[in-house]
Amino acid sequence: MIAGSVKDLQALVCVGIGLSPDVTMPVDLVVDTGFAGGLALPQALIDELRLPYIEATVAILADGSRADVDVYAAPVHWFGRAVEVAVLAMEGRPLLGTSLLRELRMEADFVEGGAVRLLPL
Repeated sequence: MIAGSVKDLQALVCVGIGLSPDVTMPVDLVVDTGFAGGLALPQALIDELRLPYIEATVAILADGSRADVDVYAAPVHWFGRAVEVAVLAMEGRPLLGTSLLRELRMEADFVEGGAVRLLPL
């Protein structure tokens, strides 16, 4: 199980994102069910983690607009193992997208400080 909490009506979980598969930095992520990707992180955090650049792409945002974004790779500590995840460079709160929620159950108690749980199905 990965546990977190609700803050300002956002489900947050803390996940280790890699400097390498064996060395990770804990990062608080907003679970964004409207984001089908893996992770979206601010460029400053990507730079701090020294993530390798993969490519440029076009992202379609929630309002339907398009944005040019850079894509990086990161090892993520996910249910006891290192998983390689695509990371979009986007400003704002760090996001965890639904591609990482595949075959999981998400439970959230939407009150301030409420419990958030990600559980394997």
